[in-house]
Amino acid sequence: MSGSPQRRTKRIKADCDRENRCVLDTLGFTEPLARGKPARPSKPASEAVPLQRKDPNVRTLSTQESQLNVKTPDKNASRANSELHHPSSDDNIFWALTPSIKKNKDNSATTSGCDSIDQRDVLSSPIDESLNGVQLLDPNLKSLLDKYDNSGDGHRTPSISRSVSDPHTLVHRSFTAIGETPIIATKQTLSESMQKSINKLKASKRLLNSSVFGSPAETPTQSVSQLLTLIGKTIREEAGEILGELNELDDMDDMDDLSDVDMAELDRLTTLRRTQREKSVSAEPPVEPILSASTPAEMSDGLSDEFSDNGDEIFAAPSTVSLPQFKDMKLENENAIVFETVENTVHSQIQKRNCHRYQISKIVRSKYKGGLQLVLKCVGEDDRTKNIVVRDLWTELEYREGDIVHVIVDSANAQLVDKSSNLLIWGPDILVSATMAATAVDCKRRAVLSSKIQGIGEHAVPLVLGNIVHQLFQACLKENDVSDAFFDEYLEELLDANQIALYSIGASRHELKATVLEHVDYIKEWVATYTRDPQFSSTAQFQASKVLDIEENIWSPMYGLRGLIDVVIEASLRDGSKVVVPMEIKTGRDYIANRAQATLYTLLVKQRYDVEARSLALVYTKMRQSYYEAINANDLRMLVNIRNHISQYLSYGASELPPIKNQPSCERCFVLNECMTYNKLAEHGTAEKSGLDDGLYDTLTGHLNKPQYPEFFNHWNGLLSKEESFVNSFKKDLWCYSAAERELKGGKAVGGLHLTQCQEAEYASGRAKRFLYTFERDDTVHQPMSNTQLAKHDRIIVSDESGQFGLAFGFVETLRSNVVVVSTDRRFENSTVKMSNFDAAHNQVFESVLSGSSAASVGAKKKTYRIDKDEMFHGLALARFNLLNLFLPDGDEKTRRLVVDLEPPQFAGKPLLHSQFDKSRFNADQLRAFDRVLRAQDYCLILGMPGTGKTTVTASLIKCLVENGQTVLIASYTHSAVDNILEKVIDIVDNPKILRVGAPKKITEKVRKYSLYSTDTIYPMESAEDFRHAFLETNIVATTCLGIQDTAFIHRQHFDYCIIDEASQVSMPVCLGPLRFADKFVLVGDHYQLPPLVRSAEARAGGMDKSLFRILSEKYPQSVVELTHQYRMSADVMMLSNCLIYDGRLKCGTPQVAYQTLQVPFPERLQEKCIQIPKPFRWMDHVFDPKNRVLFLNHDGVPAQEVANGEKIENPVEADLILQIIKCLVSCGVSASSIGVMSFYRAQLRYFYRGLRNHPDIEVLTADQFQGRDKDCIIISLVRSNEKNVAGELLREWRRVNVAMTRAKSKLIILGSEKLMKTIPQFEGFMSLVSSHNWVYQLPRDASNVYRDIFHEFDPSQTESAQPSSGKTVRIGTQSKMVQKTMVVRNVVQEFAS
Repeated sequence: MSGSPQRRTKRIKADCDRENRCVLDTLGFTEPLARGKPARPSKPASEAVPLQRKDPNVRTLSTQESQLNVKTPDKNASRANSELHHPSSDDNIFWALTPSIKKNKDNSATTSGCDSIDQRDVLSSPIDESLNGVQLLDPNLKSLLDKYDNSGDGHRTPSISRSVSDPHTLVHRSFTAIGETPIIATKQTLSESMQKSINKLKASKRLLNSSVFGSPAETPTQSVSQLLTLIGKTIREEAGEILGELNELDDMDDMDDLSDVDMAELDRLTTLRRTQREKSVSAEPPVEPILSASTPAEMSDGLSDEFSDNGDEIFAAPSTVSLPQFKDMKLENENAIVFETVENTVHSQIQKRNCHRYQISKIVRSKYKGGLQLVLKCVGEDDRTKNIVVRDLWTELEYREGDIVHVIVDSANAQLVDKSSNLLIWGPDILVSATMAATAVDCKRRAVLSSKIQGIGEHAVPLVLGNIVHQLFQACLKENDVSDAFFDEYLEELLDANQIALYSIGASRHELKATVLEHVDYIKEWVATYTRDPQFSSTAQFQASKVLDIEENIWSPMYGLRGLIDVVIEASLRDGSKVVVPMEIKTGRDYIANRAQATLYTLLVKQRYDVEARSLALVYTKMRQSYYEAINANDLRMLVNIRNHISQYLSYGASELPPIKNQPSCERCFVLNECMTYNKLAEHGTAEKSGLDDGLYDTLTGHLNKPQYPEFFNHWNGLLSKEESFVNSFKKDLWCYSAAERELKGGKAVGGLHLTQCQEAEYASGRAKRFLYTFERDDTVHQPMSNTQLAKHDRIIVSDESGQFGLAFGFVETLRSNVVVVSTDRRFENSTVKMSNFDAAHNQVFESVLSGSSAASVGAKKKTYRIDKDEMFHGLALARFNLLNLFLPDGDEKTRRLVVDLEPPQFAGKPLLHSQFDKSRFNADQLRAFDRVLRAQDYCLILGMPGTGKTTVTASLIKCLVENGQTVLIASYTHSAVDNILEKVIDIVDNPKILRVGAPKKITEKVRKYSLYSTDTIYPMESAEDFRHAFLETNIVATTCLGIQDTAFIHRQHFDYCIIDEASQVSMPVCLGPLRFADKFVLVGDHYQLPPLVRSAEARAGGMDKSLFRILSEKYPQSVVELTHQYRMSADVMMLSNCLIYDGRLKCGTPQVAYQTLQVPFPERLQEKCIQIPKPFRWMDHVFDPKNRVLFLNHDGVPAQEVANGEKIENPVEADLILQIIKCLVSCGVSASSIGVMSFYRAQLRYFYRGLRNHPDIEVLTADQFQGRDKDCIIISLVRSNEKNVAGELLREWRRVNVAMTRAKSKLIILGSEKLMKTIPQFEGFMSLVSSHNWVYQLPRDASNVYRDIFHEFDPSQTESAQPSSGKTVRIGTQSKMVQKTMVVRNVVQEFAS
């Protein structure tokens, strides 16, 4: 649960006895002289961490002066650090450590009990040097001394003083000598405080001769100074006995029960060594004092950190962990400017005053009188160090160095977390579902396991009923309508929408409607009681005066929680106050998890609305009961700690589960099979430890008796965990980085947005709506949004810039330089907008999200928003289930034999099915593939090289299987790949019986009618017979590999064949999903092209990018049929892949394919425009030459250097050259639709999007997007060109380059740096090949200017740029983002500014 997924940390061992023996030495104390041991030399100053600001009156002590002999307990050293905070350290306490004073005849003073110490070596008062008796801690202490200390004592030597009496007080640490004693005093009068301390000392038996001070009731007659001296002398005399008692206590196994003064004594010993180190490195430059987290900034002058341990080098400084990056955005140019050399992983944008974020750098285990406590040495967001003391239930957590924690302060002491003070959130960047945390109350293991695996769901009457009742209740509150007409109309709509689910569970529509109406009766009663009775004539405790939001999805990085709240209401109470309350609607019985869930929802409301949410509401429609309850503080702490416990199992790379509950209820658990299988494979489980009967455990796991089973499962499960954690880590970028930082680093966000308009549009289904939001920002201050990585159709997350994250989710609809339009499925403009009469304590009133308009509200206009690219990936929980399903007792045993046991595939001696393929239409390879598939008894692999007709073969194979009465499941990783096959099938099969599973909007128009959910579907759903026909009688079912959770696969779980297209791009755990439904499977792919997309470098290094296709093809080559005759590329283009990758196996299918060229209809147009250009500079002639089917245009001499800006890498000159090539080709008659432009870098593609915006037929895509497609002319922009020849990871990925090159039919043009490409080992052969065939052309210097001024009609923007300026002045200051990003510009601007 470290601050970054890249940093793994070692757990703190729980050997308390060993730590008790070692903690003294760890803290750097000298060994006690009483035991006859020599003093330990202090560590050199170079090892110390930066110190607090020094008092200017302090001079540097020599090494001899700083090494004091301190009488310190040796065995009890752990207690020297145990009470960094103790029961006396509350808001009205201060400490003072002073030496005992002995009067001299000359009215001077000496310090008794000390070695000779020069008075100049000791700090004078930081407040007033005339007050030499005591170093002042509190601004009020001077007046107190003036009032009570009139004795005129001689000068006293000041020492260290430490105050927690006022949390707004700064204390400078100073030198401490032997004989100094702790005094505890309350801020009443100083002498009265002294007397109370005397009483405490008597009670603790620290003062054996208490008569010296008189009875407790007596008013002291001595001055403050005399009392300080007398108490210090007496305690010092008893020190030997106390140390002996502490040594005896150290030998006891039970927890310490030490008094407050004992703890102060131990704290004094801890402080002594620390302050010596501070003296020894006083030559270091001063640093700013640490501010207490509980103190407002405006009161920060002089604030003390009551648990600070500054100068103690045993606490490591926080390490920095860089952001997770995609390889294609990785900054490879070592000459590029680095804007942040050190990143604080604790920084965040949460912006909540009572939320303090820390990273743990050290953990010290100790004891206090109540038991075990942990001292967490932490680094805060201000890079300052604090000690957080953790006690009681919070010590149960297994903290690790590097972990991120939040302390939510609700008490005066911001650095103590115990059973009554504050909340601690461990790993807050992991957003745990409130529902998951609530279910963990009963069983943590079941909650975590259910979140990690996600199999095929099923419909049930309670689920369908609950869904309908929820929507009815919410619509009633939203519309404020409880009429019978309203309920009847909307209920019919809901029943229609759930028709497939009704048929799936076999429920009668009439019976379900009758059941729903029983709940409707209570809904009407509830509305009348709780929304329409402002006079509280009934017994209702509240009135829902306003519905603020419905189905509000809240992310709370403050509490590490997320949740979807049924209803958020404004509740009017009987005392006249109004509060924000989360309300949950339940259609079943009352379970403890319901209250736990609603309790955690109060924390979500607290973060979102920034108010104290102390109440919850629960409505049970079936039980006809409603509850309005105040949350219980102890319950809340318990639930937060449960959330903390389960978060460790969701942290980076974690594949463990919580321990087995080991109770009789386990046998009735709905995840029993999964739980015990996981236990056997990953935890070396046994029947004895499972808690089950031996017979039951063996029944569930007895088949898992092969050693390769745990090895296989744990390997792939570990890789999934790494990938899952890495992908999920992108979510925390929302609150760890501002929009400006994310925009600067990688262009994945835009901020500073102002909401200008909201438009509402209805779906065809009726009540479902989407909303279009228009945002604008000042393009004179910010860079154009078109320069970022956001693009049309991207999934996005909308947040505001005041700390409210995930207000809405949607897609980019329009993106211009200063305007972005997004579509969302909910309103958000009025979210958390306060009314004018808002009062946090008594009148928590907000605008309702449900009441919106086309114009943004005043409150919304005051806000600024940010839009982040949504990079979350969903499907890994399903992949883990696929993996686990291989080993379940009722799982996929057949696939386990083939994939885990790696049994060889079997093939029959002759085709098992009758085939009638027209041999004149297929080549020998294709016919061999048909034959091999029809002989397969287990599986067959078809390796389809580029352009060999994989799609045609697959469609023809499906036709053959269907004609033989076989059922076929078609799957692929993308919707486009699935539809590509189906379109071919539709063309060659008469009246195909196809069921296309998936959302209609993702399906092509030609295939859409085969979807159940499409408006023009061919499957009406008006009866159970229609349902059976669609789901059970279709012989072709098509879906993506992640679409197998659809209702179709609840009822349809058996097929004769499963065919997976582009199987080499599907990771093995994902590929397993569709295979479970089929007797045999066929994988079609090419593992020499794009591999599975794996974002985690660690998972990729472990082999997660190895597809099942590749695994099986390497193990059993005899199962592979190769398609080698290609019908796409000319011979020259084919030669590149053939020589470098396919070892000469590729062949041109026909001579026409081999000798094809790109025809330019009107080349003379170019010649007419270039009459004045000297021939040596006419480099475009080589591009137009039809014989040059392959060209590598080297721009080293132009030159064309890349520009690195954070993660964005682009090459403007190279882009300009490509745009000129396209301009000339199209202007001379080449069809725009025959040209494709590719690059491996998205930043580079933006140049082409802008330059070709008037030519939409020219496709501009990445190599990944061009997979499976082709063009007559392909132009590749390699981008990379720099002085150090840093190529980057993308150019080293030969499979991606292979895809890029093999998209071209007749002409392939590559622009790049020859010098750089020759340095890449993977491309030595490529460069030798193009050089040997004279395919390299050296572009002349300034080649980008040669054709710039011709064919202006191709790009009207060129003429627009020549028009007069609009006259608008753009002011660029030194703080402009554009200036800050570029060192040269920044320096120039700053020079002029100065």
